[in-house]
Amino acid sequence: MIRSLLRGTLSVTFFLFLMLGNLPQIWAAAPLAGKLIQVQGQVSVRKAGEEAWGPGRLQQDIFEGDAIQTGAVSRAAILCVDKSQIRLNENTLFVLNSVAPSPRLGWGAAVPAATAAAASLYQVPQGEIWLRNSNEKFRFELETPALTAAVRGTESNLRVARDGFTVLALLTGSLVLRNPQGEVSLSPGEEGLARPGAAPTKRVLVEPADAVQWSLAYPGLVSFRDLPLTPASDAVRGAGGASPRGLPGAPGRDQLRPGTPGTGQGGG
Repeated sequence: MIRSLLRGTLSVTFFLFLMLGNLPQIWAAAPLAGKLIQVQGQVSVRKAGEEAWGPGRLQQDIFEGDAIQTGAVSRAAILCVDKSQIRLNENTLFVLNSVAPSPRLGWGAAVPAATAAAASLYQVPQGEIWLRNSNEKFRFELETPALTAAVRGTESNLRVARDGFTVLALLTGSLVLRNPQGEVSLSPGEEGLARPGAAPTKRVLVEPADAVQWSLAYPGLVSFRDLPLTPASDAVRGAGGASPRGLPGAPGRDQLRPGTPGTGQGGG
């Protein structure tokens, strides 16, 4: 009887020891970075630290370190916890290295202050993205093989060729392009260009709207107020998820304004 009790006590103690030992790993799980809110065609997601790609799903949670890839004639859109709206054109590889959550939103699980991202860092090895975030207090960085763009409160379009040649068109806000060879500041209506190993340059856009013409075919994105980025939202709205355009209350008051590249008019 006593031996049985001792064995039971030792088993429970050993189990608790294992659980306590795993707490740091549980707490260190990657923070929520955003959610896929548009999936058109072939869209794949690779989890941080993994090599295998899986199919992207509408309303799928995306975490720091995850990568998203679009195939030919395919597109995707992401709503991030830093309030960024990001659209991916076809044949694009996009990595969410780190995302600084907006303190006003309170999305996702709590993250220790020591480990919370100080700035959002996105990587675009290849392809084309449109990004909009109107919060000038947040800092963002976009990395390509040719340069790093330091961004504040902007609407911009970024194209990266297979050889790393980078073109970034600025519609609103401000940003600085830099690499080891040099640095250049952009104003709205300008675009910066750079090749790997060469200093960035800039030029004036004759027709700024042409730089984001491809994004006009998108259906309108939902407001962050209409689509809370929490894992529980999948249970509320359904794991498969209806189209964001059908969510109650969408679009919100802060929906992309009419007549700009964010309106997403057309069928896409």
